[in-house]
Amino acid sequence: MTQSKPISAPIIIIGAHRSGTTMVVQILEELGLFVGKKMDVNHEALFFMRFNEWLMGRSGATWDHPEPVRELFTGDHSADARALAQDCANAIIHSPYTVSYLGCRRFLRQRRLDRLTFPWGWKDPRNTFTLPLWQERFPEAKVIHVIRHGVDVAQSLRNRHLTAVASERRRRPSQRFRYLITPYRDRYFDTVICGSLEGSFEVWERYVAEARRQVERTGSRAIELRFEDLVTGPRDVLSNLVEFCEMDVPSDVLNTAISHIRSDRAYAYRDDPRLQAFANGVADRLAIYQYDSSD
Repeated sequence: MTQSKPISAPIIIIGAHRSGTTMVVQILEELGLFVGKKMDVNHEALFFMRFNEWLMGRSGATWDHPEPVRELFTGDHSADARALAQDCANAIIHSPYTVSYLGCRRFLRQRRLDRLTFPWGWKDPRNTFTLPLWQERFPEAKVIHVIRHGVDVAQSLRNRHLTAVASERRRRPSQRFRYLITPYRDRYFDTVICGSLEGSFEVWERYVAEARRQVERTGSRAIELRFEDLVTGPRDVLSNLVEFCEMDVPSDVLNTAISHIRSDRAYAYRDDPRLQAFANGVADRLAIYQYDSSD
């Protein structure tokens, strides 16, 4: 008699935008974790990302102002709305839309996300705030919180915003006619707060504070992974990560993954006097999360 494989619980990756979650999920994929068929440029599974965006939007939250979605998971006043959100999540998880995540072959073999028998998971920074919904649906899920120095994250967020705005300004003259036809449909920019280092740093603080709460609440099924530890000492970090995820990874595959990691990505802000000065100015806030302005 053929013994059926055990059902696998997902690995859910949380953490602030630009904290290294993309690197972590790409490494885990290289080590054998399935993280989605259709993904965006940040290696986020569109199936889960779009649901998270919808859930946050319905709660009056956005990725850079995510706190309103917390109201959905706290207190009796939100019980009915929370039940509706869970019903929607259950429906979509059992629907043909999961082909977006699984791909055609996996979908035809297993159909439902709660019956997968191989290591799987997904990453989306929005998971940091929507995690209670996913944990209710997948109670055995494991959680990885990726944290990175707040000044490096703030600089990356600000650069991304400024690049997006500059790109839109360059293309606007040639697209003016289209704007007149659909003036409110295009997203000229998706954040304002990240136009400054201080604003971007505040976004980092919000995510790290919430992620720490989620890790503490989840207990032994959650770990925190420091980006700087990963890039400067990848072997120990990845070995612990593989053990946490309960994945069987051959040593040659692990060695290959390690060879792709760049150690120079840690504490990049040190090379910029302006960023170092900013770090000194927020040293007390960094210390709350066990970072130092001289790290």
